[in-house]
Amino acid sequence: MSTTVDPDELDPSTATFAPVPPRATRSQQVIAALAVPGVDLVAARAVVEERYRRRRTTRWVRLAGVVAGAVVLGLVALLVGRSEERLDTVASDSNTTTTAVPAAPSTSAAVAAPPVAAAPPVTVPVGSAVAPPSPPEPVVQQPLTASLSTTGDPTVGGAVTLRIEWNDADHAVNGDPELTVDWGDPIVASAPSPGDGGVCASVGAPRAGTLERTFRYATAGTRTISVRLSSCGGSGPFGEEVTVTAPIVVGPASTATLVASVGGGTPDPDLASAVRYPADGGPGGALPLRTPAVGSVLTADPARRATVLSAPSWAVGDVVVLAWSDGSCRWGTVGAGGGAGGLALDEQGCQAELPVPSTTTVPSTTAPSAPVTTPG
Repeated sequence: MSTTVDPDELDPSTATFAPVPPRATRSQQVIAALAVPGVDLVAARAVVEERYRRRRTTRWVRLAGVVAGAVVLGLVALLVGRSEERLDTVASDSNTTTTAVPAAPSTSAAVAAPPVAAAPPVTVPVGSAVAPPSPPEPVVQQPLTASLSTTGDPTVGGAVTLRIEWNDADHAVNGDPELTVDWGDPIVASAPSPGDGGVCASVGAPRAGTLERTFRYATAGTRTISVRLSSCGGSGPFGEEVTVTAPIVVGPASTATLVASVGGGTPDPDLASAVRYPADGGPGGALPLRTPAVGSVLTADPARRATVLSAPSWAVGDVVVLAWSDGSCRWGTVGAGGGAGGLALDEQGCQAELPVPSTTTVPSTTAPSAPVTTPG
């Protein structure tokens, strides 16, 4: 039976109180609430702490993997960015290039990553990271082309003009190509042109142009004009040479013709006035001018300059005098050899010896089988 006491009637000096048990902490209350008969809470706590430790370790491992991946990507970017600079500084016979890996930067101020050991030097074989530059594509040489056409008087002693139109997409010289013309005449030819003697070592710029050459034929018939154009004489990787041809029919002259020649060092005989003194002692007469001057030479002897003279007839013993504007003269006598370059004007002086009367005939250069008879 319990007794109820009024607190106001108690004497504090004599009253005694039962002790109050201590209040449980929140953790103890949670453990008490989770207590299950037959379960070892200490063992359960150990299991929970082990799982927590493993989970934390896994997080550190993952973080370390992220940091290592960032380091590798940084190294790759550094190597690719500096590959060309390294190739310029590495000796040509070196097999490898060694690059030190820089320390990994801190990825975050809020996360304390475990220390990452410095990686050993990375050896990158030369040429494996960046392929060497490919050699330049070879330059394909564009051909030099030309076409021919003729104008003028295609007869013996007449002036024929040859027109050469040329084009080159990569002309390697600064000017026209070298030109050599073979007119196909057995007695006279054009004087040879000296080559430039250069070497075409590099590709040039597109060029085109027109060239003209004039000639007088000494013989009639169907001829073939052959033209050779070249740059640097065909020498060098970009030197070129091309030959084009064109046929021409040369008609006979309306008068008798004769080829006369002078020695080397003498002016062009086309530029001289010509006078013929007949072998029968008749009065001398001026021969037609040969204009324009074409610079012909003998086919058999290119050192001798030649001209094609026209007259009503030619006879053995006729004397021909050539006089130039500078006052110099050359003269000679027509011999029995006649027209095929047989008149050699090697005598100097303008006072020629007068011919002795003669009736011997001299064959024409245009018709060797039909001799021309001296009038009288």
